[in-house]
Amino acid sequence: LTSRRHFTNISIPGNFDAELVLQDVKAAKKFSVINITPELAYIIGFTLGDGSIQKYMVEVFNRDRKLREHLLKFMQPYGSVTETEREDGLWKLGLSSVKIANLIKDENGIRQDTLDYIFDDEELAKKFVAAFWDAEGTVRAQGNYYHIYLYNSNVLLLDKVKEFLASKNILFSTLINNHDLNRAYFLKGRRVISRKLVHRISVPKSSRDLWIKEIGRHMLHSKKSAVVDEMSKNLLRRDGK
Repeated sequence: LTSRRHFTNISIPGNFDAELVLQDVKAAKKFSVINITPELAYIIGFTLGDGSIQKYMVEVFNRDRKLREHLLKFMQPYGSVTETEREDGLWKLGLSSVKIANLIKDENGIRQDTLDYIFDDEELAKKFVAAFWDAEGTVRAQGNYYHIYLYNSNVLLLDKVKEFLASKNILFSTLINNHDLNRAYFLKGRRVISRKLVHRISVPKSSRDLWIKEIGRHMLHSKKSAVVDEMSKNLLRRDGK
């Protein structure tokens, strides 16, 4: 008789792809080094903003059609991708990959080592932050003024973003919205009570140029990137170029 041993998958961020299986009497561990490309950094950033992670699946969702095509292209090299869409236009892409899921999150929560690896590389960090802004941010024109906001309740992720902004000399302010804490509202017919404080990062006009250069131009959401293009053109006209 043969017994089926427990098999554990552990993903490690790196700049190449490799696999190593270690076995003992009771269990086997499969270590997979995953090459973090700019596209994968974007997937991770967007998933942590507008997605969900299960043990064997990574899901992203939005309503922007252009964004869907980009994410589908980025995800396909990593496994089978399922596509669904609701009548109201909300689409969902599901990537079946235990490796990518484990790279983003494990039983202890968001993988700090994966975040550290991404933010230690300037190009990967730009893609991650741009994706996070595509998912959770606002880039909106109001007359001649542009609002550049990022909303989230995860302090760990926001601290990483703040560190990146500071490293690029991009000024910002933070507002904590405690008005909605414990407020009851209805979502899809269910009564929900807000339990988390939402933080808002705001980038002022004085840092708009730097924000566009380091983050805005890497964004892929059609409406938000269109506003970024508009801002860029205004900057060129202002500089007389």
